[in-house]
Amino acid sequence: MSIAIVNGITHIDLGQDMSQKNHSTDQKPGINAKEEDSQEPQEIKIFGRVEMQSGLLSILQRARNSISIFDKDLEDLQLDSAASAEALRQFFQKMPGYCKLYISVHHPHILERRSPRLVELTRCYGNSIELRETMPMARHISDTLVIVDNTHALIRFHFDSPRGKILINDSRSVRPYSLKFEDVWKQSETLPPLYTVSM
Repeated sequence: MSIAIVNGITHIDLGQDMSQKNHSTDQKPGINAKEEDSQEPQEIKIFGRVEMQSGLLSILQRARNSISIFDKDLEDLQLDSAASAEALRQFFQKMPGYCKLYISVHHPHILERRSPRLVELTRCYGNSIELRETMPMARHISDTLVIVDNTHALIRFHFDSPRGKILINDSRSVRPYSLKFEDVWKQSETLPPLYTVSM
């Protein structure tokens, strides 16, 4: 593994041939969870939306037990992209009925209209997905949290900016964000499954 800093952005090369990456139509540059990598804690700064979405896919691919997501409406995360939806599908299939996805958003109506793949996943794995809408007392919270197994995370510092960080194999650094998600979750109301709202 090699690390290089270019224009203030940290790039991690896990040994895969770069020409293969550049010619792939399904994979964005970034961390590849399928690569054999170090179990040492890692923190990677993100400065753009491509990095953010690549980082999201990376930690989704690492998920084993739980994924917790808080965001304004999930649009910038592109959780409904083909790659992210497939990562979620594989996650649910690892341990059917045991793996859980928790989502809390400020504006769930966006999901209802613009997330057909997420709606389909809800039809197939509804018992493993819980969706909530934040109550008024939590509407001031403006950072994005994606917590995977309380060990990996994607943190965006504000909804209106792609700047943030990815934490890998770092349960100690992830813990404060896990606790913050728990607070948001307690200040959110349960919604019906997406497929029942969208029909």
